[in-house]
Amino acid sequence: MKKKVRFVTFYPKCHNLGLFKDVGQIPNTLGIICDNIDSKVVSSIVDLKDDNIKQIKGMEIEKIPFVFRSELITGLVYILRKANRIDWFNFYHGGRKVYYWTLLYKILNPNGKVYLKMDLNYAGCEKYSSSTKEQRIFRKVAKVVDIISVESEAIRDRIKNVCDVDVKIISNGYISNESIDVKPV
Repeated sequence: MKKKVRFVTFYPKCHNLGLFKDVGQIPNTLGIICDNIDSKVVSSIVDLKDDNIKQIKGMEIEKIPFVFRSELITGLVYILRKANRIDWFNFYHGGRKVYYWTLLYKILNPNGKVYLKMDLNYAGCEKYSSSTKEQRIFRKVAKVVDIISVESEAIRDRIKNVCDVDVKIISNGYISNESIDVKPV
């Protein structure tokens, strides 16, 4: 039997509605269309008693407590506990938290991979364009993650003006009929 790829979307502030948007639909879709992927969303605020959650069939939902009311510390603790059991981490937005989470994860699991979904709009792009501090942070993040995606060509072009890095375009709400074969790390 083939080893299953363990894919975790880590987003402590994912609320129930987020499970039906990109944060939840990426791992849910992977879990449905890829027989060799076990996927999960990890959140600190999701309501597991919500009846709508029963509609989600392709992934597990794990609720964890916030540690010291801090997303950063919550993530570091989670990674310390689970890094060796996760093949792919999926993080959002690409700030300082993601940088520290990725560094710790890669130390504890050198074969592990990180997918960063920027989930940017034009206002977010302006933040990167106008702040040298944010540009430095993004460049650091870009060096440690394995895949970065944005939702449109226009946003990718704006990001490439800040940092020359390979950025994939993955539109929200799109499922391809192509065969997908994901290899374990």
